[in-house]
Amino acid sequence: MALEFAAGPAVALSAGDHRVQCQPGSYNARLLSDGALDMLVLRGQATASGASATAGQRLVVDRGGARALAAGIADRDRAEAWLRGELAFTDQPLATAVADYNRYLTTPLQIDDPGIGDIRLGGRFTSRDATDFLAALAASFDLRSYRQDARILIARAKTRRGVAGFAARFVSRTATTFRG
Repeated sequence: MALEFAAGPAVALSAGDHRVQCQPGSYNARLLSDGALDMLVLRGQATASGASATAGQRLVVDRGGARALAAGIADRDRAEAWLRGELAFTDQPLATAVADYNRYLTTPLQIDDPGIGDIRLGGRFTSRDATDFLAALAASFDLRSYRQDARILIARAKTRRGVAGFAARFVSRTATTFRG
């Protein structure tokens, strides 16, 4: 959520179980799936539970308390992309990317193979249409997507892997045969 507060008194923001005081400024706040609040301070100052973050920092508030962290280029890129209707991923797990997409899609994505959720990926995609994202997964990671009921499942593309595996075994056997 993009937040912009004009000059005036601090504004109290409540998100889940968390309460943050925001001075006039510009912020990008995200309530994560584990209930934590991650707020990027673009301009201004945010304070919660004794921790304070200023421009160029993130304020993370979770069950363990609040802490200010340095914001990286990827954090700013993600916030700026969101304002343009895009999602930007930088070395994020597929499971995180799918969760981010599901905040915007009417037909949710679902990982159908627990072994692929940790695949790290990067890229920039439109937030309201996952077509290019799914095509990139197919091209880059040999994953397939298919519609089932009211969702789109993502899994390994078994047929292509099977052919590649057969070809590798055939080449290996052939090379051994000709050497002997």
